[in-house]
Amino acid sequence: MREIKFRAWMGDKILKDIVIVSPEITKFGSALNIGIKDFIEQGEGEYILMQYTGLKDKNGKEIYEGDIIGCENCMNSYILWEDGAFCISGDNDVVAQSDASQWEVIGNIYENPELVKEE
Repeated sequence: MREIKFRAWMGDKILKDIVIVSPEITKFGSALNIGIKDFIEQGEGEYILMQYTGLKDKNGKEIYEGDIIGCENCMNSYILWEDGAFCISGDNDVVAQSDASQWEVIGNIYENPELVKEE
């Protein structure tokens, strides 16, 4: 079972940064409710949550949804959640552990959009 972790892109004009957030998991009957609690300490702002894939790149860096990955002899792509699985942009293949050992996280789509070409 993979670890459930999130990070958030704080997209307001004052704080453009990615922060790690902790999920609060509570159980209601047979359902789990995963909420993000108190990670914006001051004021309100827009944010985008990105979930941890449970995978690490060739350097041991955690791979999150929205990360831009590169590898030798391939175009830069990014990780997205689609049809109930983590996938690679422009590809319908589900992200697999065996692939991740060849990748390197080189940025993310919020801070480094210039690293990927529009599809």
